[in-house]
Amino acid sequence: MIFKFKFVPFIVFVLAFALLVRLGVWQIDRWGEKTELLKQYEININISLSEDGLEQDIIETNYKKLSITGVWVPKDMFFLDMRKHKGISGMQVVMPMLLSNGKKVLINRGWVKHTLGNKDNPIIKTPINKQNISGIIRSANKSYFMTNDESSKRKMFVDIEMLTENENNLFPGIVIQVGGEEDGLIRNWQKPNFRPAMHLGYAIMWFAFAIILLVMSLYMSINREKIEGQ
Repeated sequence: MIFKFKFVPFIVFVLAFALLVRLGVWQIDRWGEKTELLKQYEININISLSEDGLEQDIIETNYKKLSITGVWVPKDMFFLDMRKHKGISGMQVVMPMLLSNGKKVLINRGWVKHTLGNKDNPIIKTPINKQNISGIIRSANKSYFMTNDESSKRKMFVDIEMLTENENNLFPGIVIQVGGEEDGLIRNWQKPNFRPAMHLGYAIMWFAFAIILLVMSLYMSINREKIEGQ
């Protein structure tokens, strides 16, 4: 049986098939990344570091516990806007801490209630003397879908690359503070939910769609040839 080549349907099939396979491969890649992150989290969350541990590469310190002592730098504070806690609108407060060795570390101090549309930034209680804080180190990934207003104290994400370009002594990560003084901030952080199995499920779904498209295209081509041959 000789199939008659039809250019337009063939191009549509190739593009659709390639897209479905690409989506499946992308989800396989995401599954691998999330699996590695889950392994890293399970190992690193049981490791505690002191100030000297900040000399390690940020990739090695991701999810490790940290205890440091320093003074807050409130003038460089900014807010991560549009963060909800139990369905309530608010912000997360990010403030640098200056250590005795001159290094600065960004600390996510916690969440504060803030009404959406309120143009005034919340007032944050900040001690002026040395503080010892504990937290969990996180790498800060830049968002490729949003931009920050550099002139505003309100940000959508932590652009660690831009911040470290302006300050060489800034640690290239962020510490999520746990516990600490009574300052009115909520630090009820949720455990990261990596869900690698979800991405594997999506990959199987996209590959299945690609196979279904292939089978349907072959079936329709064969039937069309039979009808035209009658």
